Amino acid sequence: MKLNQKGFLGKIIVFIMLSIIVGGCIYVYYNLSKSVLGEIIYPLKNIQENLILSQYEFNYSGKAERVIEFSQIKLGEVRKLVDNNADSDKIIDTLEQLKLMQDKAITYLDQAKSNAQSTSKVIEKLVSVLKDQSNELDKMTYEVNPDIYQTIIDAKDYTDENLKKLNP
Repeated sequence: MKLNQKGFLGKIIVFIMLSIIVGGCIYVYYNLSKSVLGEIIYPLKNIQENLILSQYEFNYSGKAERVIEFSQIKLGEVRKLVDNNADSDKIIDTLEQLKLMQDKAITYLDQAKSNAQSTSKVIEKLVSVLKDQSNELDKMTYEVNPDIYQTIIDAKDYTDENLKKLNP
């Protein structure tokens, strides 16, 4: 009888462990896109972005489109941080990541052009997104603490400069 109890106990332990693993994976899956800088699962978000971009090895137009989407996510992170009165350093770091995403998108578009890949639709999308980002950053200037105000203005100016690059 004791052998059966050990086997049953082992099965329960395995079931509990699998439940924890599956539950953790489900938690990460549903919360990864909502995570912001400073949260424990945030580094996984960057890994996910890099994995997605690696699928477009020589398709620079496709990479540009994905990076445009990532830049919108970064702007959402900035918004969430501002709304939650987060630490200024987190907002500044996330704004820097937003600017890097904009730069990557423009770089990938330039590479797509040099490889004779179609870019007109992607350029239109990026121009639209940059306009939206500029407007959203402008709105944030009225909502932020004075210590972060200039950083938001700088990010808006940077976004406007990128718009000028695409619409001379």
